[in-house]
Amino acid sequence: MIYARVINNTIYDQAPLSDLYPNTSMPSGGFSQEFLASEGLQELKFTRSYNPLTHKLQRCPAYLEDGVAYAVEVVALTTEELAALDEASRQQNKQTAKQLLASTDWTQLADVQLVNKAVFDSYRRELRNIVLNPPITVTWPTEPEAVWS
Repeated sequence: MIYARVINNTIYDQAPLSDLYPNTSMPSGGFSQEFLASEGLQELKFTRSYNPLTHKLQRCPAYLEDGVAYAVEVVALTTEELAALDEASRQQNKQTAKQLLASTDWTQLADVQLVNKAVFDSYRRELRNIVLNPPITVTWPTEPEAVWS
C-alpha cells in the first residue's frame, strides 16, 4: 500500500511505509491507526466510483478531496473510446444473436413437426435482423416454447 503524508491539508510525500520509515521494523500487524494518524499518514486511494460507459479512471498526481488522498481522477471517455465501446456492444449483440439462432436451428429440420413453427420462424427472423444490423442495445425477443403436433 502507498501512503500519503498529509500536513495542513497538503500532501508532502507518498510511498510505501517501508520507504517512509526505512530504518524501522514494522509490527507484524502493521502500524496502528493511532500511529498513522499521529504521523498524518493515510492510505492513498487509486479507485473512485464512476460510470464505465462514459468515464474512465486516470492516474494523476496525489490530491486531497474531502479529507481523502487520491492518486486517480475520473475523466470523460474520448469520442474514439465511446465509439469503440459502442462497436464492442454491437459485436457482442451480434454474437449473442448468432448463438440464439444456432440454439434453435433444430426447429428448421424437415422432420420436426411443430404446431408453432411460424412463431419460431418469426423469432429467428428477429435474431437474423440483429445479426445483420447489430444495435448498441437490444430488446431480445423471447424464445418460444415448442408445441409438438
